[in-house]
Amino acid sequence: PAYHGPELEQEIEEILELQTLLKDNPELQADIEAEIEDIYTPFLDQLTDVAGLPGSVLRIMNLMDMAGYVIAYHLKAQYQRPRPHVQDYRVEPSIPVPTHSAYPSAHAVQTHLIAHGLAEVYEGPTGMVAEMFDVAERVSVNREIAGMHYPTDTEAGRMIAQVVFPMLRVMFDEVFVDAVAEANAGRFDNCKYSIAQTHAPKINPPDNGGDDTVSPKDTLSETLKHLGLEQVEKDAGKGVSVMLVDKAVDVDHPALEHKERPDGINLDYPVPAQSAFAMGSMGTGHGTAMAGLITGLMPSPTGDTQIGVAPGAFLQPMRAQNLARDNPIDRALLAGALLDAVLGARILEGRAETEPSSQMRVLVLSLDFQRPAGQGLDPLEQASLYVDVGAYLAEKDEDKRAQMVAAADGFIDPLVLVIAVLQQIVSVVIAGGNNGYPQPAYPGAPKDYRQLAQALEHEVTRKLVREQMLGLLDESGAFEFTDAQKDEVMTFLASVRCSLKDVLSDDQTDPFAKTGLIVVGAADYSDPGNRYPAKPTRYSNTGAGITLVAPGDGDDPKPLPQTCQEALARRTTIPTAEIAGPGGYASDADALLSSSEELYGFGGTSAASALTAGAVARIWSEAMDSSPSQVRATLLSDDYTREIPDEGGLRALFFKATTTGGAD
Repeated sequence: PAYHGPELEQEIEEILELQTLLKDNPELQADIEAEIEDIYTPFLDQLTDVAGLPGSVLRIMNLMDMAGYVIAYHLKAQYQRPRPHVQDYRVEPSIPVPTHSAYPSAHAVQTHLIAHGLAEVYEGPTGMVAEMFDVAERVSVNREIAGMHYPTDTEAGRMIAQVVFPMLRVMFDEVFVDAVAEANAGRFDNCKYSIAQTHAPKINPPDNGGDDTVSPKDTLSETLKHLGLEQVEKDAGKGVSVMLVDKAVDVDHPALEHKERPDGINLDYPVPAQSAFAMGSMGTGHGTAMAGLITGLMPSPTGDTQIGVAPGAFLQPMRAQNLARDNPIDRALLAGALLDAVLGARILEGRAETEPSSQMRVLVLSLDFQRPAGQGLDPLEQASLYVDVGAYLAEKDEDKRAQMVAAADGFIDPLVLVIAVLQQIVSVVIAGGNNGYPQPAYPGAPKDYRQLAQALEHEVTRKLVREQMLGLLDESGAFEFTDAQKDEVMTFLASVRCSLKDVLSDDQTDPFAKTGLIVVGAADYSDPGNRYPAKPTRYSNTGAGITLVAPGDGDDPKPLPQTCQEALARRTTIPTAEIAGPGGYASDADALLSSSEELYGFGGTSAASALTAGAVARIWSEAMDSSPSQVRATLLSDDYTREIPDEGGLRALFFKATTTGGAD
């Protein structure tokens, strides 16, 4: 930390600006005073229902709190940083000042550890995890407003929590297992013991005529059969690497053992490096389920079960659950990581003396990312996070234009900018969202790309976009890009102008037609009475931008079940890889494979995007010299999709009988 000099002066000025928020704001002061001793209530306000939280979850909060206290106070004694008011008399503490030093912020360590602990326990939507980290950030920044801490105290606390949590997770393993079990307990968990239970999944012995290169139809999951597949070649997707940006993935899962074990990229917990334990999770089975649908092959003594569309593809998971919130810093970090991963893979492939066994061709974004809402972490920032391109172009005063750029967190949303560039290199598959909205979820809606498309239409704003892109490349952590490589990226960026032009119009039924963007909705394939081959679900987002639909879980409009018999009748989910233990989706806590008859099983547009990503990998495997837009066009051909009657031309993933998907 800075003890003197310009860096300290800048931090003092930031604190003084934050303290202006206390003027005529007794509610904020009351929160700050309450948070001196109570950092639990802000979290409980987000989680507690009428029954309260399970006791084991409260134990997790208490353990993270106490661990953070011990760690922070040990480090405070090492750094001995004076409090802000000691360094500058203009800082007026609004609460009593503790006698210990400032760096790091103990409140930041403790609250962020609590957020990490709750994120490990709850499988729910990414939005709920985002709320936990937002609470941690709000409590931490409140200490800056109170004059207790410098911004770098808070930043250090945040980083310490991220580094130490995987170790605490191991230390308190039994407590976490109990918490996951209690938090995920459902009313119908014991239905499997009732006389109404008739849905036990069956695995038939394979009959492949002695050919071990294919998975015959009687070993395919119900989902793959619904897609029209008669068999799946075990090398389908061979030579293609698929990057899955999602939650935790059990990289040692039996369904993934038929392939080379990936190290994975862990943005949530980069320390310890390449740790399989840190990549996985007891409470979050979403990423593992996604991986299974892309490339999974579940072994069994009575016969393998084929659950993945492209078992020959190489899976590269990127754990990024904690970066999916509406936060400009997290969004920029994720954008930079995607640049490193995709462009870095391209560089390494070019350097290889021999042809690599797989080449990155598919990027899957299946988290429920939070769309930028105009307010970031900075309590003083109430306007849009990014520049309004239309307003910028309308403003002719250069000084005011400069002020608009300086006041924003970036000219263009960096995640959208990076996706727009990468879709020129790889196919980008995005889950369409499960809210039933008439537009896809972020970052899959045409409106998410309009600011960028508009900026690329004018030279003055094109220049700013290029500068922002070069800045992202220069900030890369994994690779030092050469001038030639930067020039190549600028060429891709120039091509984005043409490929995204259609998003500027509201009249386009497929505004991403010229791109490599594939936005996927969910459909119900389970009912033979449905309009062939599928029926779009009510929960799936719709509208311009949705490229196609693929299998999601059922769409039963009936009231919630009241008995086990009613619950068992509702089961229409997507069978896939399952994590062991009480987390995840299977009703059987010991199952490593969920069935198509789970009450609360896997599905939604996440499952649909995973299945589509597998199909895209198969297409690439047969035509590695194609462009992402060509692969997209092939996907929408009759070989891989069929038009759904009376749905305005919407197509559903469905394999033509002659489509095999193996590598040549």
